[in-house]
Order: sequence, then structure tokens, then C-alpha cells
Amino acid sequence: MAGSSGATMAVERTVYVVDDDPSIRKAFGRLGHIIRCGVETFESAEAFLERGEPSADCSVLVVDYRLPGMNGAQLYGRLREMGDETPVLFITAHDDANTRATLEAIHAERVFRKPLDFEGLVRAIEDLLADRERPREGRPDGGAGG
Repeated sequence: MAGSSGATMAVERTVYVVDDDPSIRKAFGRLGHIIRCGVETFESAEAFLERGEPSADCSVLVVDYRLPGMNGAQLYGRLREMGDETPVLFITAHDDANTRATLEAIHAERVFRKPLDFEGLVRAIEDLLADRERPREGRPDGGAGG
């Protein structure tokens, strides 16, 4: 691990990437050096779910919409059913009516089309990580509400 700088941050920053394309996973593997965070990549939604509880206090999930087996929208639904509120950014090479309708139905916040606008995606990830590092108003202890 790299040495710490002036500011002490107790929050672990991790970007989880789920995409069946090895070149996309490889590209995201280099992301950690760009925005100083951990990156874990998975080739399927099932592999992502098998990892268990996320170890990061501050994480973002980037998931391909079309995956073999469980698709990205189904993964999103499963995570929400489990009470996991990790922000999700979708990526997709398919800009058809069915894909748009499905992503709209689950209220997908951000969708990036392939070929990826990597700079825009990095900015979105950085914004989400920064937002997750801020304490939530109304929750002075930063813990989950009841």
C-alpha cells in the first residue's frame, strides 16, 4: 500500500467492475492508479455476488447491462433486495428500446454507452465516491438509519 499523505482517510475507496469483456476489465484495472482507489473486476454478476459482503466503506459498482447469465439490471435488483445501496453506473453497447426501457424502469441514474467516454465515466465515479465519503445529513453517527 502507498504511504498516506497529509489528510487521513479512514474510508476505503473501491470500484467494482462487472463486465464479461476482458479488455474492459483490463482497462478498469488501471483505473485505481488514476483516481487512487481499489479496483476489483468480475466477469459475471454471479461472480460478483459470490464475493460476499463488500469490504469497502465507500464503493461504486460499474456493471455492463448485458452479461451472460444474470444481466446488469437483474444484479441491480438483487443488490437492492439485499439492502445494498452501492451506487451503480451502467455501461452498455446496446442502445435499443428494450435496454433503455429496462434501465429506465429500474431508475438507473447513469448509463454510459460503449465505446466508453472514459473521462466522463471517471468523473462520474469520482463524484459518487466523494458523495459516499460525506457524512449523511440526519445521521450524525454516519450509521444506517432504523
